Amino acid sequence: METFGAIVNQYSTETVLGGGINPVWTEKHGNKLTIPVPMHVTYFTVKLLDKDILATEMIGSELFYLDTIDEEKAKSEAGYNVELHLLDTYNIPAGVLNFTVQRDMDNKLVITINHAHDLTDMDNKLQEVADAKRDPTVYISIIVAVILLFHCWCGILYHHRRMVVD
Repeated sequence: METFGAIVNQYSTETVLGGGINPVWTEKHGNKLTIPVPMHVTYFTVKLLDKDILATEMIGSELFYLDTIDEEKAKSEAGYNVELHLLDTYNIPAGVLNFTVQRDMDNKLVITINHAHDLTDMDNKLQEVADAKRDPTVYISIIVAVILLFHCWCGILYHHRRMVVD
């Protein structure tokens, strides 16, 4: 895994180059997201992406419900700390994203993406999925076909020799 981007609804951080499975976001990655929260919104979708040169894959996502925020802590200087357990598209655990939630003077949420840990390595995962999709019967079929061709070829040679000798 080379780079990571965290997305909360349509707000996103910059990528973390070479973050590995335990990336850390800082101010240079735009890790503070200020999000206005309309009254009807009850949750945000949080996604973590693995960005490669050729493609961007989602490592995992999860819903973050606003009613889980300790408002007293969110209004403090330290903020409210969250460990969000992410799931991949197959609902398999994909790692944990740590962020801090604060409320600013305008009652907007300020989400500071801190770090992630135990993330799924997408390069290995894609290989595992490809391996799982391989059907061993394909190899067996190819082997059987090669053996049959060999026997047919030997049979033709045998009959050809027999015709020449007789």
